[in-house]
Amino acid sequence: MRKRKVLDYQRFQQRSENQESIYEIINGVSEMKLNQFEDFKRQEWEKIQQKLFKINIRILKLDQIQLSGFEFINQIKNILVTFLSAYFVVQNKMTLGELLSVSYIIGQMNSPVSQLISFFRSLQDAKLSLSRLNEVQNHQEEEQEPHQNLPVLQEHFSNAGIKIDNISFQYEGPHSPYILKDISLNIPKGKITAIVGASGSGKTTLLKMLLKFYEPTQGKIKINGINLEDISPIELRKNCGVVMQDGFIFSDTIERI
Repeated sequence: MRKRKVLDYQRFQQRSENQESIYEIINGVSEMKLNQFEDFKRQEWEKIQQKLFKINIRILKLDQIQLSGFEFINQIKNILVTFLSAYFVVQNKMTLGELLSVSYIIGQMNSPVSQLISFFRSLQDAKLSLSRLNEVQNHQEEEQEPHQNLPVLQEHFSNAGIKIDNISFQYEGPHSPYILKDISLNIPKGKITAIVGASGSGKTTLLKMLLKFYEPTQGKIKINGINLEDISPIELRKNCGVVMQDGFIFSDTIERI
């Protein structure tokens, strides 16, 4: 059961990466052709397919082992019941008609047992999906999370910088890779700080952590010596101006906003 849960989680993660890769390829097809890196993206997608294929094979093997185990137990049960019934007939403790009746009843039980096996396999998938949904449904709202709701003043930004102390971040899940690992950084006041890195290295994730969209898995972020965990996210964002690289344009007017 536990091994199946781990494999199902890995399959869900690989499917997510596969969908993300397909989405990027479709939406970035013009840039791919202009910069001539179609082969690179194709190879990247094929690697994801290989990982997904290997996980599916492992799940298939585990399913076959579970199915074979249930079938083995079922056949052993049939053999034992038939043997005992035949023994009782020989000992004149059971009639031949009773033996046929028992054999018929056992044969009729095979279909419900097979359905029960399929039910347990479906139950494993349903429990995994339900646990992932519960992570979202049971997550506390931002203003209900335990923090001191300290006020955010302009002085917090003007008198001192931002200190990032040994933070790491990974999305929820025991097998999720670290997006950021052991990052320490001082952002001084009154200066322009540029954070550069390769695509997917965690730059946007770090920015979202400064805005309290994400909480660090470990480590601390402090503004003017105040722990970011103790500051209300709404009050924090009132004092921040951000332009994201993938900003969304709503269908509305400036007057209404």
